[in-house]
Amino acid sequence: MKQMLNSIKRTAFVGLLGWMICQAEVFAQGTAFIYQGQLNSGGNPANGNYDFRLLLYDSPSGGSVLGGPVTNLDVTVSNGLFTMFIDFGPGVFTGGSNWLHLGVHTNGAANFTPLSPRQQLTPTPYAIFAESASAAGLTGTIPTASLSGAYGSPISLNNPGNSFSGNGDGLVGVNASLFGGLAASNFWQTAGNAGTVGGVNFLGTTDNQPLQLRANNEPGFELQYVAKSSGFPARFQSYGMNVVAGYWGNVVSNNALGATIAGGGDLAGALFPLTSYPNVVTGDFGTVGGGYANTAGGGGTIPGGYENIATGSGSFAAGRYAQTANNGSFIWGDGSKTFTSSGVNCFDVLASGGVFFDTGTAGVNVDQLGLNNGKIDYGLRFGIASGEGIASKRTAGGEQYGLDFYTSFSSRMTIANNGFVGIGTTSPSQQLEVNGEFLVVDGLGGVRCYLGDDGSGNDVQVGSLTSGVTAVACYNAADNAYMHLYCSSITIKGGADLAEPFPISQARDEVREGTVVVIDDEHAGRLKMSSRAYDSKVAGVVSGANGVKPGIQMQQDGLLEGGKNVALTGRVYVQADTSNGVIRPGDLLTTSYLPGHAMKVTDHARALGAILGKAMTELDSGQGTVLVLVTLQ
Repeated sequence: MKQMLNSIKRTAFVGLLGWMICQAEVFAQGTAFIYQGQLNSGGNPANGNYDFRLLLYDSPSGGSVLGGPVTNLDVTVSNGLFTMFIDFGPGVFTGGSNWLHLGVHTNGAANFTPLSPRQQLTPTPYAIFAESASAAGLTGTIPTASLSGAYGSPISLNNPGNSFSGNGDGLVGVNASLFGGLAASNFWQTAGNAGTVGGVNFLGTTDNQPLQLRANNEPGFELQYVAKSSGFPARFQSYGMNVVAGYWGNVVSNNALGATIAGGGDLAGALFPLTSYPNVVTGDFGTVGGGYANTAGGGGTIPGGYENIATGSGSFAAGRYAQTANNGSFIWGDGSKTFTSSGVNCFDVLASGGVFFDTGTAGVNVDQLGLNNGKIDYGLRFGIASGEGIASKRTAGGEQYGLDFYTSFSSRMTIANNGFVGIGTTSPSQQLEVNGEFLVVDGLGGVRCYLGDDGSGNDVQVGSLTSGVTAVACYNAADNAYMHLYCSSITIKGGADLAEPFPISQARDEVREGTVVVIDDEHAGRLKMSSRAYDSKVAGVVSGANGVKPGIQMQQDGLLEGGKNVALTGRVYVQADTSNGVIRPGDLLTTSYLPGHAMKVTDHARALGAILGKAMTELDSGQGTVLVLVTLQ
């Protein structure tokens, strides 16, 4: 601003407030006020039109802005004097001290020149009185919002239209017909309620606080609301209600949700004064039905008893001193000792007095004779008549300890005491014999198959695989191999790529078939969805898109298994986009800017080590799938 505005004299319009109060009887009072001042430029009174920018502060310097900025444009200044209206809106002047800050420039200039110091706005004498005036001289209707605060003297509300609101603290001897517009019948009665509406009427809390029921002032039942995040992404939020009943010391810990303690628990007296035996749930959806000193983990269930532990997912422990941390296990203990589960998905029972399954006259008895030899001593029979069953154990004769599987008296499968198996015969002569036809495995690994005889008493051999040219060798304990396959060629008709399962790190978007994946450098051994172009950590494509399945799947049980099949070579459909140009057959493909997609290679220097393979079909525009010959390089 070329013209220097070096001073301004500002004068508060003293008679303004009184004028505004008088006018209030005629029309509603506004929030604007009149401001007069004198503006000098270059030491001389200014003339012309000027723009003003005004802000209201709570201190003469620094401080906080209470109102504005307000811009008044094209204000006429004559011989240095000007008058203008200022309106900061409602709620600005609340009784504190205020300072006005002005900026000015000639009409149409780019920047405002700040003027200092700030000008304090002071009240007129009548405004000072109004601040401390009592309600004695007020008439008319007082707005509801203006009635607040505490009243030390009695207040009489004798008009039928009067109403009272508040929390009722200190009220005694009240027998009101209505509370908050609700009749007495709308509140829960000690004798019960009728006419309630589900979802509208309820007994409980509306905030994140538990609901308690007590007897003798001791908590006996509690509903607990739990909300927690289950990890990335944040939208995976879990909500649940815990139910805790019985002994007040029963507890749900570790921020578990969906937990249930139906009762039980104990605070011992007499012999063990003040010794606590609570029931505890330590994981999501754990359940303890009763008893005491029981602990259930996530998904574990304990119906009762005492000192049982079930912390495996889907586990069950009952009785006394039964303990399992294995998933899917069932365990019951008789209390004669601490009894632990034998493994995952096992059914374990400790019953030192024996186990009896009584189904009437055909009951099932295990170790009935008390021999404690781990065998089935009276046989395991299903059915009523002798021989009507699935299996029985021979207890005498030349085939003692053999095992027969019956479908009738004359048709059975037999396992002889020498290990030979017969189907349709009670006395098999070879490793596997079916109605006189049998399979022989010799000590050298050779396999021979015989079908009956030639009419002269000679066995007819229809197949032979010697150890030197074995096509298939089954499990070999010597080298711990499940199967060896030796052949001149293999034809696979069920798929078109070689894939291996990899664990995939969780992504914001779904990792579906056809997604391009790369090595996850933050999680060893895992892959993740690609997220940038020309990524040298490219690992392959998730197999299975457009119905093209893996032809060969590789994995090692117990070490490298689980996850999604990722095509390492062969043909597979991949998600692609044309952000780097139209894709034609023969184009090299690399990771795209679009997560999980492939694109055409145009920068061959950046593509070194980041090539996914070659396109075999085309994509003209947008996004789609392209058949790619996976060749990582």
